[in-house]
Amino acid sequence: MDVKREGVARKKRIKLILFTIAGLLIAGFGYSKVSQLKPAAPSVERATVWVDTVRRGPMVREVRGLGVLVAEDIVWVPAAFDSQVSKVDIKSGETVRPDTVLVVLTNPDMDLAANDLEWQVKQAEASLKDLKVKLESSRLDQEVTVETTESDLKQAKLTKERDEQLLKMELKSDLEVKLSVAKWEQLDQRLALEKKRLEIMKESETAQLDSQDVQVQKLRAAWLLKKQQVAELTIRAGIDGVLQEMTLQVGQLK
Repeated sequence: MDVKREGVARKKRIKLILFTIAGLLIAGFGYSKVSQLKPAAPSVERATVWVDTVRRGPMVREVRGLGVLVAEDIVWVPAAFDSQVSKVDIKSGETVRPDTVLVVLTNPDMDLAANDLEWQVKQAEASLKDLKVKLESSRLDQEVTVETTESDLKQAKLTKERDEQLLKMELKSDLEVKLSVAKWEQLDQRLALEKKRLEIMKESETAQLDSQDVQVQKLRAAWLLKKQQVAELTIRAGIDGVLQEMTLQVGQLK
């Protein structure tokens, strides 16, 4: 005999509602957690990955591809004078130091001017030596003249004194004594003039030598300056502190 069960359908509906609410809650909670997750890392093939231990220091990476190399940091090192590039000693990637020669420049006009100034210096030095010899020879001739005049003056003085003694003894005439005195006075004046001329000659010798020496120093300074300018045509890594010890790199591939 069948027994009538009451309330079974109602209980089933309640269970279904509860399960539906629980499912919705679980789905909402799961969706909120999933939305907070970060995007997953893209997958790559194992052959394309370089696995290594992390350590401090530079990491060199070689990249091959089509494109044009463009420098990341460009440093312009201007030449001090107009010139042409004759030689480039450093290539990209080589290590340089402050005294490393980067580029050798040439300027034929400056080289010619430096050589011309060098010959002018040598000619001026030769002229200085020649002038010194000539002035010294003239000074020696004047000194000989002074000594000769002194000797003649001494002889004239002795002659004058002798004639004066003979005049007292009435062995010489008054005219002869006057001539002896006149000659002695003439030589005495001449000696004073020759000595003064010798002093002037010495002063003139010093002035002329100093003037010629100044000319030599002036030409030598111009020559050294031109040589320095020619030397500056060689651009070094440490010029003006622009580059120090570093490695020249050519920029990134674009």
